[in-house]
Amino acid sequence: MSLPAIKPPAVTELIISKNTAFLAAVIMFALAASNAALAYNCYRQGAMLDEISTRQKMGAVRDGQTISTLVGTRMSTGQKWVVNADASHIAVLVFREGCHYCDQNWKNWDQLFASSHEHLPPIFITQDKQISEVYKKLHPLLQKSTVLLDVDPASISPLNPGLTPQTLYVSEGRVKHDWLGVLDKADVEQASKVFSISE
Repeated sequence: MSLPAIKPPAVTELIISKNTAFLAAVIMFALAASNAALAYNCYRQGAMLDEISTRQKMGAVRDGQTISTLVGTRMSTGQKWVVNADASHIAVLVFREGCHYCDQNWKNWDQLFASSHEHLPPIFITQDKQISEVYKKLHPLLQKSTVLLDVDPASISPLNPGLTPQTLYVSEGRVKHDWLGVLDKADVEQASKVFSISE
């Protein structure tokens, strides 16, 4: 008895099968990449929250605390400079070159203080003894503002310049608002109202 002949698959069937397999592989790769990206973002977010929590434990300034003076070396002149915070309303921005969170926050500071006619002029303070020319060019707001370098933590206590970034509103020597870390959308909206000259 002869066996029935096995009919080979048509060429079109083979092409469809290969295309299906390729498409399935692409989908699986995309899903794996998406999951990896999500896991990485969750890790980064968790790391950031852990870092902010650690900073708070290190003694960040609190609303209502007194800051009478800001003392440092003025970037534009290289001379010692004292800002009297008792008799003014000032925006104090604490940063450090090389600070990853500061890099993320600069777009928010640029948005808040792009126009000196609408908001209080900011005063930048840092423990850095100098700022590189590359960093200055990257952030033109530094060239337009008062920048105090090499600030002495003891002279501006209880403000801790080692915690960066910080965005503070100081009115007549008292901290009225303090945003620690990278500002989110709600923070920017609130800060815009706080720093508004017309408010």
